[in-house]
Amino acid sequence: MSCVALDDLVPASFRGVPFEVKHDAGTYGRRIALHEYPMRDKPYPEDMGEKAQKFEVTGYVSGDNWIAKKEALVAACRARGPSMLQLPADTPKFVVCNHIKVARNVDTSGMLECTMEFTAADNMSFGMPLGAFEGLIGTAFNTAIAILTTYYDDGYSSDVGLPYVQANQTNRIAAFAQDIADLVGSYPSLNTALSTDVTQTAVTVYQAAAQFASPDRKESVTLCSLPIPAAVIAFVGDNEGITATNTNGTGITVGSGASAVVPLVAYLIGRLGNSLAPDDAITALTTLANFSVGETSVASLQNRIPSPLRPLTTLPSNIPSPSDITDATNGSLFCGIVRSFALMKLAQAIATKTFRNRVEAIQARANVVELFSVQVDMFDEDLTANAVLTARDLAVTAVTQQMATLVPVITITAPQSMPSLYWANRLYEDLYRAEPLADRNDVASPAFMPVIFEALTS
Repeated sequence: MSCVALDDLVPASFRGVPFEVKHDAGTYGRRIALHEYPMRDKPYPEDMGEKAQKFEVTGYVSGDNWIAKKEALVAACRARGPSMLQLPADTPKFVVCNHIKVARNVDTSGMLECTMEFTAADNMSFGMPLGAFEGLIGTAFNTAIAILTTYYDDGYSSDVGLPYVQANQTNRIAAFAQDIADLVGSYPSLNTALSTDVTQTAVTVYQAAAQFASPDRKESVTLCSLPIPAAVIAFVGDNEGITATNTNGTGITVGSGASAVVPLVAYLIGRLGNSLAPDDAITALTTLANFSVGETSVASLQNRIPSPLRPLTTLPSNIPSPSDITDATNGSLFCGIVRSFALMKLAQAIATKTFRNRVEAIQARANVVELFSVQVDMFDEDLTANAVLTARDLAVTAVTQQMATLVPVITITAPQSMPSLYWANRLYEDLYRAEPLADRNDVASPAFMPVIFEALTS
């Protein structure tokens, strides 16, 4: 094996466990049984169906904790059942791992080469219990943290522009933290301790917003005197840009680079969703999925810049400055990160929601697809978009699967108000259906059903 340069590797993951890839290949095709007959010049190729799709991957793990990374990847490959494989130049796929081979060579300079083979298992996504979708979207959410952190770090600029660039970014980060704190206080919590951690972390991010907007790239900076809970550090500690600088009896204060805000955004949104009842979580996360969606886009500013291909007779007064472009770029990055994590967590909440009827399920599915489309169109490279779309696809599959089990709903129009007992007997010949019928239509009294109401077809 020849030497491998770190710059040549791109991130990938299986079962949420990250590794890096230089080479991967997919095998596709049909199972053709070739029949050759005596005294015939032309054979008959009989199509026996599609071949199993296989993926051969040469991955690498490296770094100070390379043994732990190797063990995590081996454990993921040894685990039973299908899970998601995210390769650099492919959409996420449900696969099973056929085998993994780990080798260490002297010319790889501290890297382990992991040769893996996977077989597609997409047909297993239907028929899974709803709880499985929750876990798979959770895996996609965690996998996206490293990808979105890199995306943010690569595009963010804290060194160019007039003072208002930093001020605007500070305000965006502070507004997000304020929204989180407001949402925690707006809904009843399922876990008071978790809600307290979320609120405390939101306060910390709010107080340190200026440092996130313009960090010292030479050395880490202490966020603020208020320590972040240890549970937060356990969640974000392995992500890029987070460095522990102090410990005390109540928690840990962390250091920060610009991209350190990304895992903290993921923590706040993820734990906010976990602390709320499903319907409340969907409402709160939908709010965050539209966070500053109306901000001025970079593309709209660039369209105002004169070009030799677009000669101008008069110089317009609204030509954007370099600071304007930087401000719009930084704003798009941060607001896009917030929306992306909110969308993935929203997909998880919708995938695990129990819908009352098909109409409700169809509407939820359409809403989540539309919200994802708005954000994904803003990404400029496939790896980032695919990381977010994995959650959308799983949510759509989960809702579609649930729709297959839902009884269609019809609208009844009656000449006069009648008791729910009457309608239960008339529609189903089952008096025990009277109470569910009244509950479905939120009637004040089961003795007086409205003249127009909903009912299941069977």
